[in-house]
Amino acid sequence: VIKQTQAYWHLDNGNFNMAVDEAISPLANERIIPQWMRELMLCVLLKYEAFPLALKVLRCPGFTIRPELELAVLLYNHLYNEAYFHQQKCERAVKDKFLEFLMESGEQGIYQLLGISFDEEEAKIFHEHLEKSGLSKTFNIHFVSLIKESKYTEAANLVEKIEKVAEEHAIDMEPSKHILGAFMSLLD
Repeated sequence: VIKQTQAYWHLDNGNFNMAVDEAISPLANERIIPQWMRELMLCVLLKYEAFPLALKVLRCPGFTIRPELELAVLLYNHLYNEAYFHQQKCERAVKDKFLEFLMESGEQGIYQLLGISFDEEEAKIFHEHLEKSGLSKTFNIHFVSLIKESKYTEAANLVEKIEKVAEEHAIDMEPSKHILGAFMSLLD
């Protein structure tokens, strides 16, 4: 109990390294940390961007935590594969958070998304997110993912749809047209 009290005192005073060291100390592990205490520590560490320390707390023995919180710790530590497998076991809301996080993470997140081999349900959710986020913003990602999934008709329809608003939103259609042209020439 003393080690846990010290851990949360350090956490309250911004001494995050000491807080984590006290919380995961072998002396503190005589009692398993209750879920609410563990989640509190993780939330504070994430809020103050102490991501590696949050991962240490996540990895220490204790009660299970909310799936969304575990996903956040994994994603902020760039453990995308582990986060992907974690979200597969979770409800739709966690899957949505996974996709939203990666879509908002810039190029690194986009490359991670394009590298994932989604199952049918996940691909459907992914495409829903792409459509919801606005075609002009995610057109290239959507197009590449459709080509990757061998959905050439859908990709061609997407190009036709986006051509109507391409100039208005300054979307470069040339790479997509070249890819579709190459595909069409293979069919001939």
